[in-house]
Amino acid sequence: MTTQVPELPSPAFPIKEEISRDNVWVRGRTQSEPNGKWIPWIRMTEEEHEKSFWFLGDPHTTLAGQGLEGVSSKRLAEVERIFNDDRVKMVYFICAASTPNTYERIVNWLAGPIAETMKERGSMCPHEVVSPLNIRDLATLTTNPRFSSSKSKDAVKSFLDGVTIESLEADKSYWAQDTSELDEIIELVYNRERDKIQNSDPNKIVNWFVGQVMKETRGTADPSVVHERISKHIN
Repeated sequence: MTTQVPELPSPAFPIKEEISRDNVWVRGRTQSEPNGKWIPWIRMTEEEHEKSFWFLGDPHTTLAGQGLEGVSSKRLAEVERIFNDDRVKMVYFICAASTPNTYERIVNWLAGPIAETMKERGSMCPHEVVSPLNIRDLATLTTNPRFSSSKSKDAVKSFLDGVTIESLEADKSYWAQDTSELDEIIELVYNRERDKIQNSDPNKIVNWFVGQVMKETRGTADPSVVHERISKHIN
């Protein structure tokens, strides 16, 4: 059964209204200034609310002032500027952030593919597009060393279109090849193009070499991994 959004008066600043044991409805302004636009009621889990209540409840609280583990206050101040003091996005970021190595991904996704999807769907806040806890799970998945960094943006778009985490995990196109298999392909290309490679400046031929290997793998290999292994191969 669909829970109805509560019809409550506009609060002076974000408040929470208990609706059920599992959900909390939150509403507030997009910015800390009194004239900031009102956002729709956002439904979040108790876990999400617990992570962000300190930020929701105080209009003077900043990310840089509060701090997040593993991130400098300077970087958090930059994040606030990227979000243009949009407290809805900052609340989303707080809920989605889990470990320092996922912070940058989430910031980039909020400014990129999530923002694009919000515009396409006419949404006022990212919560209407996808749960921050689900984005947290996706960010964690993409930090796996074998997940292809070049496929990260594609993975986000697919996820926003309804593809599940389980499907992304099972899709081999998102995962880097086994390094032994990749080395065999590098050796194959090297032997085929030996004369050209040996008679060229190693610093200039490496990008071309990477391109040839990517063709052989049909784009499934991680270019950064290919570049690293080729550099060791020809130097």
